[in-house]
Amino acid sequence: MDARDYSQLSRDELIAALQKRDAEQQRLTQIERVAHAQHEIARSVATMEQAATGRLRLKSMLLEIMRVSSELLTAEECSIFLLDESEVVIESILARGATIRERKNTLIGQVLDRGLAGWVIRHRKPGKVDETATDERWIELRSQPYKVRSVLCVPLIKGKRVLGLLTLMHSRPKHFSSAAADLFVELLVPQISLALDNLRLSVELSEATAPIEDDADAMGFPVSALPDPENRERELSGVYILTANGQFLYANPRLAEIFGYEFHDLVALDSFFKLVEPKNIETIHRKVSACFQNQEPYFATEFTGSTRVGDTLEIAIEGNRTRFYGKSAIVGTLRPV
Repeated sequence: MDARDYSQLSRDELIAALQKRDAEQQRLTQIERVAHAQHEIARSVATMEQAATGRLRLKSMLLEIMRVSSELLTAEECSIFLLDESEVVIESILARGATIRERKNTLIGQVLDRGLAGWVIRHRKPGKVDETATDERWIELRSQPYKVRSVLCVPLIKGKRVLGLLTLMHSRPKHFSSAAADLFVELLVPQISLALDNLRLSVELSEATAPIEDDADAMGFPVSALPDPENRERELSGVYILTANGQFLYANPRLAEIFGYEFHDLVALDSFFKLVEPKNIETIHRKVSACFQNQEPYFATEFTGSTRVGDTLEIAIEGNRTRFYGKSAIVGTLRPV
């Protein structure tokens, strides 16, 4: 509608037209943000293919889903459950962070039995709570370390199966608008569900086809020791999860081998930067810091590394920002070049 058309409207009609235009602009902006989130999920799937294997790969993907979803809907807290075919929780990350297994299982049982999560599973549709104080579906758990007033809980569905539950929370009532929630459910949740299902199947297949370890002495040279050409690049890569203070939250034995460390000595290092030649520390620190600060959620670069005995070697490194038990972390790989 051009200026001449607007000039023909009454005051009430003009207000209505402007409100409609603003609503359309907000929707377009939200669609752009969802498209960016879709790109983040797709890139994460590709990164996880190289950055981790097995259950670590699955856990890393769950963390990335939580990060992307929380940023899109500006949620303050987030939790995710992964379910098997019997709708029993097989993997979970709680908003409250790490807790002892018995306590964690009790909390999960409560929300799946009487809480919003259980309601979502039974009805196979999203549950949005605008005010937890007046919605009987929300259960306030004992010793809950965060305040929740509004909630969006969505089922991650593939076909007729509920793969998991994603719960986003905020301390302010009516935080999740219906428009934003509908776009999230319509455009991003199906992609999340597909990526998660493919990853789950891949992990289950790799576990099912893993070679049975036999007695090396009885077998002579075991077939399982032969490298798989298709997985050669992954075998040559060190896998890591790095905390914001530069310490290893996780590192695989291959990473220790690359730098000439015993595994227990590597994970005991007080800083990842001890593996970097001094001349490269500032550059790598800048890359890692930008990733943690979400200026660049993904990075890939090369640096000169330093082995335990002081030798140098060229290293290619990549990393992807995620969250681990509520804390920022970077998961990635590095390998000699």
